[in-house]
Amino acid sequence: MKKYLIFCLFCLCIISNVFAGNYLKLILSDGNTILVPASYVDSLYADTNGEHVYLKISKSDLKDLVYYNDSSKYSIVLPQTITIASGINCHLYYENLHNDRFNISNSLVFDGVGTNEEKSWSYKPLDTDNDAVITIKNTLSNEISTRNIQVINSKNRSGKLSILTVGDSYTDIGIYEDVFMNELRTSGYDINAIGRKNADGSNNENISGGSIQNFCYNNQAVKFTVTGVTVRPRGYWPVYTDGTNCWAIYFTSVDSNGNGYMEAKLSCGSYDNKLSNGGTLTFINGTGSGQGTITFTACDYWSLNPFWNLTTNKLDFKNYITEYNFEDPDLLVVQFLLNDVNQYSTNANMNTVISNIKKFIEQFHSQYPASKVIYSLEPLGCLYWQKNGTNYDLAYYNRFNFIRKFLSEFENNENYSYLCIAPGYAWIDREEGYDLQISGNTGSNVFLNGDYSTYYPSDVIHCNTSGMTQLGDCIYSTILNALTTSIITGSGTTGTGTKKVVSASYYTPTGAQTNTSGKGVYIKRIAYSDGSTVTNKGIN
Repeated sequence: MKKYLIFCLFCLCIISNVFAGNYLKLILSDGNTILVPASYVDSLYADTNGEHVYLKISKSDLKDLVYYNDSSKYSIVLPQTITIASGINCHLYYENLHNDRFNISNSLVFDGVGTNEEKSWSYKPLDTDNDAVITIKNTLSNEISTRNIQVINSKNRSGKLSILTVGDSYTDIGIYEDVFMNELRTSGYDINAIGRKNADGSNNENISGGSIQNFCYNNQAVKFTVTGVTVRPRGYWPVYTDGTNCWAIYFTSVDSNGNGYMEAKLSCGSYDNKLSNGGTLTFINGTGSGQGTITFTACDYWSLNPFWNLTTNKLDFKNYITEYNFEDPDLLVVQFLLNDVNQYSTNANMNTVISNIKKFIEQFHSQYPASKVIYSLEPLGCLYWQKNGTNYDLAYYNRFNFIRKFLSEFENNENYSYLCIAPGYAWIDREEGYDLQISGNTGSNVFLNGDYSTYYPSDVIHCNTSGMTQLGDCIYSTILNALTTSIITGSGTTGTGTKKVVSASYYTPTGAQTNTSGKGVYIKRIAYSDGSTVTNKGIN
């Protein structure tokens, strides 16, 4: 008996075994099986001789066959080492650790330090706690994996840190940045936040709705020199017209007298119609708001990418630091994900994102080789969005697969020893970390027994203060880890030959040793393949 699947507007599947319960089991001619949720089956009927049974599945549910029958859905999507600063309460939420939404969360059991709670594993290490290893068992698949828990003492720190933060609308909102900056100050660091001030007063570089690609290339725009701005444009790209073109305002920098500049992208018209001799901008539409009319005295070609050198037409972090008279950065904190990977992303798209990440961080490292990079993988969005969404299920699936690809590419890769990964997506409560409303009423955190039918989030994308605090805690812990590890150079040369690094170890010398800038000193010891070793000092 030949067995096969036919996919069309509706799906007709020949199955040879049907069993009671929540699933139908399809046995294919190659011996593989496919599980289909019984609730997805519109009808079930036999052919005239009773030899075959047909089932009919609506087209909208076909995508869920991917989730049910992807063997990787049971695999934990989490870095091999989780860093937690002492005093920080880390929660790893079960729903955030795998790319399947069908009851797998309830099957995860953590063993070792910490506590298994209803929605998460939690652990709040003390200053005296040691590193540990935890096991994570999936009772559905019997898969067991281990993760290292690295405890970083957060007390008695000192020195000055200049930190540049880059991201999308999460960074524009600025709350998570304020959290980790303040935690670093509490630990004893003197913090200098690099970046032009956004509308909320945080110092960073961001593009709402942007992706890592926007910071890798020339993002064509114009720069208006403006005067007398009393109400600065703000929100999600308010649109102004100069009478010929329409301009979406992305960034505004003005002094106390309202004089300064605005960066804008073309919304309608042509860049060839750019006005250079001045005029009036009039607000016309957009989800943002701003002053009704704004006077500008000049309009020049510009780039929304602040790191793009318009003279050399290259990515250039040193030019940015010089242009705005900032201090050299000790740390670069980068956070993206939601705008980079969505329901339409293919494997090729994801590879392009990885390439853009490499371009960005490699260029930074080439210009600031002693500085560290923190890459935070963004929260995945409100759980309601996933439960009630249509295409959003596929977006989550793609994002988990991208995180796997990211970890495979960068984790434990000595070529990127300057990079530390912050798994922000795993730390966020995707229920209580977002604000929800009941129709006709405002309020937050109103999930009841997982019933999403009568509630909707006021913002499905951005966390509330609670969620942003969890995100800041994760990045803070990762930064402390970055400040206690060192950069591996990869290889060295001696004479006419090349010798390969076979091991590298790092330790902090006893005593309060600091350099002239007040930063801590570490010792790096590298062993080479020819048996030689090198020990030298570096600066945290």
